[in-house]
Amino acid sequence: MDPGTDTIVARATASGDGAIAIIRISGPLTFSIIEKCFKSAIKRSQKYNYLTYGHLIDPEDGSIIDDIFCVVFKKPHSYTGEDAAELHCHGGQAITSQALDMLCHLGARMAEPGEFTKRAFLNGKMDLTRAEAVCDLIRSQTDKAARIALRQLQGGLALKINNVKQNIIAIAAELEVRLDFPEQDLELTDNTIILNTFESSLAELQTLIKQGIKARVYTQGLRVVLLGKPNTGKSSLFNALLKMERAIVTPHPGTTRDTIESTVDLLGCPISYVDTAGIRKTGSEVEMLGIERTKKEISKADLNIFLVDSSSPLDDEDHHIHELLSENSYILVLNKIDLPVGINEKELLPFEQKAAAKVMTSAITGAGIDALESRISQILITGEISIEDALVTNERHLALLRECSESLAHARKEFLRGTPEEFLMVNIRESLHALSSITGEEVNEEILDAIFKRFCIGK
Repeated sequence: MDPGTDTIVARATASGDGAIAIIRISGPLTFSIIEKCFKSAIKRSQKYNYLTYGHLIDPEDGSIIDDIFCVVFKKPHSYTGEDAAELHCHGGQAITSQALDMLCHLGARMAEPGEFTKRAFLNGKMDLTRAEAVCDLIRSQTDKAARIALRQLQGGLALKINNVKQNIIAIAAELEVRLDFPEQDLELTDNTIILNTFESSLAELQTLIKQGIKARVYTQGLRVVLLGKPNTGKSSLFNALLKMERAIVTPHPGTTRDTIESTVDLLGCPISYVDTAGIRKTGSEVEMLGIERTKKEISKADLNIFLVDSSSPLDDEDHHIHELLSENSYILVLNKIDLPVGINEKELLPFEQKAAAKVMTSAITGAGIDALESRISQILITGEISIEDALVTNERHLALLRECSESLAHARKEFLRGTPEEFLMVNIRESLHALSSITGEEVNEEILDAIFKRFCIGK
């Protein structure tokens, strides 16, 4: 695929006012554009890969637009693999807009989202796993998510994929020899060695898949929904979990009419807590709409927190909410433990039996909040699979790894049955195609466009 022959430009730093704005240029006209609009304050010629102080000038009248630093990169020693440059301007919107307009007037065009990284991939500067990791790193919400993306950016996933691929190629080569020279007296690899290669490759694929599933917790986050009848303390608990006053709290039932959502970092995992409208019978149309939204949130949640007021007996509204949760995972929270106990423990038994855990809290005093966070993390985050070496960060990779594993497992099964080599090679080729699609060796333009559209402009 052609990386393009035109010259592109975009602001690489976030839009808006700031101390510095970096404008990135890449393509064959880069150096001629820089010669026309940048005048060095130093009398020597500009060196590649060095920041040079000077002036950004309007080539039409020679007027100075800004005092800047400029750095140029000669292909292939640049991010994109093309002739490229960066202009480090002052961060005002007026200056950057004027600079971008001028650069486009001199022959560049505004870059599309992710086009710089797409060109880096097409020019062989990085494989597709590293290119996608750039976007994942930018979008990381927690330090663990960032570390996973960084390992992928540094080539960790590509290395693992290549190791598995070489093992499968070794199997394919042996099967091809047997297929092409069936009557030749050749020294063939022992079937046990081939079977061991199947097993080790499948084991490596399963490890990547399991770690990837676990890593999604850190890259995509989890959703925890707070449920309960009005005045059980949902909004107070919501604020306590966020450690800030996010929801309005009053002693009047029905204060929360809509869902309120906010995300926090819990052990490196982005947790989105959702405060919902209290579920009860009501004649208020607005409150009824809020309750309907609450019911929809139950099924979307990775975990529900079912609040019960420990200072008063259970009623029909509590039982109704429990029925709504019958097929969903939840933690039972007995709130308001700072008040005298008014609940019947025997009545709670059906609630406790289906709960993943029971925690007692006082959202007002903060009692039990740490214990609740601990239980949330134990249920949602911790587990047997370590993510310290996790490399897979997105659904596309997981889907292709599963596809590879399924094809390879089928080939192994047929190999044990003694199925002719030509039939085994169909599954072997499918598994190799899936791995090549991950790294970008076999990928079409439509898929590339979908991947790089996720990127911000300038990257």
